[in-house]
Amino acid sequence: MRILPASILIVLQVSGCEGAFYGVPNPSYLNMKTKGRHSNSSYSHYASSSFENTYSQEDALLSGSKQSTRKRPQFPGAVPVNSTDIQTLLHQTKQENPANAVLGKPSTCQCRHGFPQAFSLDPVPFSQNRLISGLLKLTCPLLVQRIDTLEDDGFMEQINLKLEEEALTTQHEKRSGSLLADFINHSHKIHSSSRKALLLSSTDSFGSTDLSPYQIVEQKLGKRGAQYFMDAGVAGANPSTGKPDVKCLHAWMADYLFRTPTDEVIACSERDVSKSGVTNDHPMGELIKDALLNRGVDITGTDNCYQICSGLTSISTSQNGSVSVPTPRNKQLKRRIRATERRRRLHKVRQSEL
Repeated sequence: MRILPASILIVLQVSGCEGAFYGVPNPSYLNMKTKGRHSNSSYSHYASSSFENTYSQEDALLSGSKQSTRKRPQFPGAVPVNSTDIQTLLHQTKQENPANAVLGKPSTCQCRHGFPQAFSLDPVPFSQNRLISGLLKLTCPLLVQRIDTLEDDGFMEQINLKLEEEALTTQHEKRSGSLLADFINHSHKIHSSSRKALLLSSTDSFGSTDLSPYQIVEQKLGKRGAQYFMDAGVAGANPSTGKPDVKCLHAWMADYLFRTPTDEVIACSERDVSKSGVTNDHPMGELIKDALLNRGVDITGTDNCYQICSGLTSISTSQNGSVSVPTPRNKQLKRRIRATERRRRLHKVRQSEL
């Protein structure tokens, strides 16, 4: 059995579904929070209690003249975001960290209302001194919540079990792997190469540390951990096992939205998009899409789901039930663990009273 360094295990185990944020926020970043519009500082931030302020792209993504001159590579099928997109992301998630790490959005939209449903993230956000394991974040509240249900019902485990059975069959019959397994492994390589392009494309130093993005990763994780971070696949999946790993349905749906352009969707941008990594055949995305359709969920949205992306926190829809700003899965898990522990303690107390 191969023993991994603790720093590597942090990347692989703590990363959660769509990519976690590691490290301690830069104190100077925390001090820049304001209650209203930003001052003359080079960087501003939404206050935790409000998401109604005007938010410019410079506010969200740039920090000083050095950052403003950096041209970052985009994920396949992505185009740069604008201030309206960042506002949408904040409405969809009520999370500040992703908004400060966002780089791109899909060049085409599945959403019938024209809102981005996923965003690409910088693995080493300039302003936060943090690491993000996943390159993509699914943000559409409807899709996030309905895929939550798919995961809770064991759909991801069904896919992984199917992949394991296919691997045993192909090994026994000495033939090539399944199309799904091959696609998953290829997608992991695309995410790894995209992460490397982002980390190695810039030699700019970060803040007062004078470290490049890759040096930041190496400082936090060590050389072996940094290599694992660079090689990680979709949602930070472990690249060393050699087995297809469906770690997170949300991340795979986001990958589908980015890398599968179609003529049937609304154009999110008129910019030219790199065709590298884009595919017309995305079996993982189709599996998830079909599973949602079987439950009556249209990935283009409902008639009124746009209200969440416009600022409301919860709505009711006759087509798919209620929709609200999703709670991050790691927080849901912690709540379930605490609830389970409370039930166990209560059970012990009752047993002792008998």
